[in-house]
Amino acid sequence: MKILDRYILRGLTLSWLATILVFSLIITVWDIAERVDDFYENDLSMWFVLTHYYAYLTPYFLIMLMPFFVFIAAVFYTSRLADRMEIVAMFTGGMSFFRFLIPYVLWASLISAALAYSYHNLHPYVAREKLRFENEYLGWAITWTDNTILELQEGTFMLFRTFSMRDSVGYNLVLDQLSGVLLHKRTYANQFTWKGDSTWLLKGVFMRSLASAKHDLKKLDSLIINLPIAPEDFDPDIEYSIEAMTTKQLKAFIKEEERRGSENIKYYYVKLYERYAMPFTLIILTLLGVTIASRKVRGGTGLHIAIGLAIGFSYIFVSRLTTILALNTPFPAWLGVWMPNFIYLIVTGIVIIWRLRY
Repeated sequence: MKILDRYILRGLTLSWLATILVFSLIITVWDIAERVDDFYENDLSMWFVLTHYYAYLTPYFLIMLMPFFVFIAAVFYTSRLADRMEIVAMFTGGMSFFRFLIPYVLWASLISAALAYSYHNLHPYVAREKLRFENEYLGWAITWTDNTILELQEGTFMLFRTFSMRDSVGYNLVLDQLSGVLLHKRTYANQFTWKGDSTWLLKGVFMRSLASAKHDLKKLDSLIINLPIAPEDFDPDIEYSIEAMTTKQLKAFIKEEERRGSENIKYYYVKLYERYAMPFTLIILTLLGVTIASRKVRGGTGLHIAIGLAIGFSYIFVSRLTTILALNTPFPAWLGVWMPNFIYLIVTGIVIIWRLRY
């Protein structure tokens, strides 16, 4: 590795670390100001909050926004090089533009590899610890889930009106057992309560057997049954529960939800594909930002940062748009996640061609 490569890598890394430090302070200070009343009401010391909440909240957001931080750091550092005429000196000395990009590609690839590992393993861990603190001290857990239909196993369906995640009690439960396409048995309960270890307590029970022409009806005050499901399987705060899963756990969860016939299966696939797409987003945005910032302009670093922010927000907009298309239309989930990368890869190629010409 040449001296110039080490020079660029060192400058990029310092700019990146400075960006992370600034945003970490902003995230922490802003959130403390918003939550200080909650911490006071729960009699939590600042040290406890910092070590049990912000030690997870801050990396949670840093990992999630890492492509944006890397992009801003690359634009800022490259713009400074251009402003000091260092890039002009490099090109005058015979360096090609593609050779100039090599340390950037290496730097972005290393961070991208670390980010990929974080999305699959570290981010679920910090999300789980963050959620645990919020549920215990901030009371952010959503209490009710409404009108849910699940397939417990082949031919057995569970329907219920409402369920409280706080006290594990639900109402208006219907269990249908099918024989082929025909309804074989239906169990209705006014109330059902989770007792642990696959055990549920049903109250106000009506059981109707449709196996014979008599349609036998049985009424019980209470009934204890075993069902292959637990409250977390229909947690309404699915965004957090999915984020708290490692990729291996998420794949197993998706497989089980497909078996149950879940209506949210495309959403789960979107969340899975995002873990694979974002590391590539980091590399693409870095190349785009470097190409734009490598040309000296009258506005200097400020203009480059403004352009960089516009590009970052435009990527977020396009990403949200394609995700909505994937969730609400026959648009494939994988294409909805990867399309922004394809679009901005093409844009990056066009900008590089423009930069080589001018």
